[in-house]
Amino acid sequence: MLAEYPYHPHEKQTRTLYSTTDKRVLNFKAIVHHDKIICGSSHGCYVAFAIYHHHNLAYFKPGDNTWTSIPRPCFFIADVIYYRDQFYVLDCAGRVFACDLNRPHANVSIVTEINTPRYGHRRYLVELSGDLLQVCAHVEHVYDKSYGIHKFFTAGFDAFKLDPVGLKWIETDNLDGHALFVGDNHAFSFLASDFPECKPNAIYYIDDYGEESRERDRDGFADRDIAVFDLADRTIESILSKASIPSPIWVEPTL
Repeated sequence: MLAEYPYHPHEKQTRTLYSTTDKRVLNFKAIVHHDKIICGSSHGCYVAFAIYHHHNLAYFKPGDNTWTSIPRPCFFIADVIYYRDQFYVLDCAGRVFACDLNRPHANVSIVTEINTPRYGHRRYLVELSGDLLQVCAHVEHVYDKSYGIHKFFTAGFDAFKLDPVGLKWIETDNLDGHALFVGDNHAFSFLASDFPECKPNAIYYIDDYGEESRERDRDGFADRDIAVFDLADRTIESILSKASIPSPIWVEPTL
């Protein structure tokens, strides 16, 4: 399911939901958050872990009064995931770092060096059937002379599965019947057979780049690149070509 929201994100407003299974639009009220926040359970208590301003990290534990900052391991942070009782951070070059929050002071250590293609413009971490995947989106652009701006679009994806022994990324075009969902919030996966309208071995994506350069129409909508990419035959099928700003987000279903 896809959620959109108006441009004033600090207020409680109506988000638009497009259901990929029912192929219809719904509405609901919700608080919109700027930062990417992931929650995980550590030693019986929940911990919130956040990316803010694209390159800063912080966490919040029960009993804390404020967020605690973590020394950043890199300049630009692409994604974060809670995987096998640990928070993992992905940088824009494809390196992965583990964040140990079970010490008096958080410890950050590198898990994998770069062995995925360097040309991935957007990167995501997602768990699939117990495995850790890194998904690389390849973004291209054209110059629109009429507006004097560059228009970006997604040209394709590559997916890599982490070898837990050799700690190397191995390219794959088989998602074992799952569908992946990536965008401005956390990435997730589920079996496409649980939702017959979803395509297996496919990546559903939202263009989460270049918000400031988009030209809006009178209703506040802009051209969007929201589609599904078939990882096997590398074809793209559009879902929505117009949507609101800032970027919509996917909402994870519950069975």
